[in-house]
Amino acid sequence: ALSSAVGGCTHAWVDIAATGTPLALTAAGSDPAADDGGALLTLPAPFRFFDRVVTAMVVSSNGYLAFTDSLDGDSGGDFSDDCPLPAVPHPGPATSPRILVLHDDLDGSSSGGQIVYLDAPVCPRPSEALGNEPCIVISWLDWSIPGGADTFSLQAILYLTSSQIVTSVQASTAFPSGTAGLQSHRAEVALAPGCSGGAYVVGGSSLCY
Repeated sequence: ALSSAVGGCTHAWVDIAATGTPLALTAAGSDPAADDGGALLTLPAPFRFFDRVVTAMVVSSNGYLAFTDSLDGDSGGDFSDDCPLPAVPHPGPATSPRILVLHDDLDGSSSGGQIVYLDAPVCPRPSEALGNEPCIVISWLDWSIPGGADTFSLQAILYLTSSQIVTSVQASTAFPSGTAGLQSHRAEVALAPGCSGGAYVVGGSSLCY
């Protein structure tokens, strides 16, 4: 992984607040869906992740993407900050491959947060791998940590030709917890440059994989 904090990865937030399609979250349990829940999203094209080609994912209210074709595979309700990785998620277990944008006990229900996505035939943010290529952008807008007063936004960009991944954080404060990284099927292999509020999980930064 490359970080915008040290070079090799450009931090360029793609604003899709007005142009993105909102996702309707399904609650994973008794808590509101924007607290613990997920939405199934079909990818506009197959995407290679570790040793698999995936076509759908669950977008979680808790700041991660799980490559599975149903909410039964991952409800999005995993709220525990797993660190170090790889780790079998708990609550769960859910064994789908994951992109952890900022995985933590996040909550959009009290802050009016929403998750939106955009399919772009030419990505607004050129990739480091190929430059102009199609992508899908997923943004968590105005999210918070339960009990916290500050709101923040997260973003994941999946480039559909090169399979490059970019994750970004827009925030005014540092995070005391939260893990950023990638994890393969059944938690066999992982990469976690930001672990439980590590140095790379900061506002105004991006990670490129």
